Amino acid sequence: MKSLRISCQLFLYHTNLTIAYLFDRKGEKIYSRPVLSEDVYQVGYHKALIYRENCYACLYAGEDRCGDLTISDYKGIGTKAPCDFSHGKMSSVLVNTEKGKRLVEGLTEQRRVEAYSRPVEEPIEGDPQLQHPSFPHKKRALFLREYKKGKGFEQAAKKALRWERFLSISHARKIKAWLKRLLGI
Repeated sequence: MKSLRISCQLFLYHTNLTIAYLFDRKGEKIYSRPVLSEDVYQVGYHKALIYRENCYACLYAGEDRCGDLTISDYKGIGTKAPCDFSHGKMSSVLVNTEKGKRLVEGLTEQRRVEAYSRPVEEPIEGDPQLQHPSFPHKKRALFLREYKKGKGFEQAAKKALRWERFLSISHARKIKAWLKRLLGI
């Protein structure tokens, strides 16, 4: 962690390297990879393919939250008010209760975090997860069918995410570079 920024929202800078881990019920690591656009776990997660069924009907994916704080990626920063710091690698913490407010104020007073005030509408309007539950991926049924056939997570996810993985940013860059070479640009 490089630095932390707080006010009514909390902003967290994180490093470029993220590693995804999955653990079984015994706490044994069963999956570990650097996050890449071709990583089917990451693509499946971010495309709402592999959520638990209750995530698609979550009672807390909206304004009413039960926790003291809501932590999320900060999507929408700078859309409601100018900001003079990096828009990337930012997280938001929304303060939901007095207890959460006291925690944030205590961290700020102890100079354990840096604080900035931002409009609360920015992260809420910028992140559908803060507005409503996720919508299942259009190929979720295919993923579940393949997984239940015993195909395994990787194979089932790859089949369901075939086009998303093909059209990922890194593939788009490769295609663009290939076209430039082909056209002599």
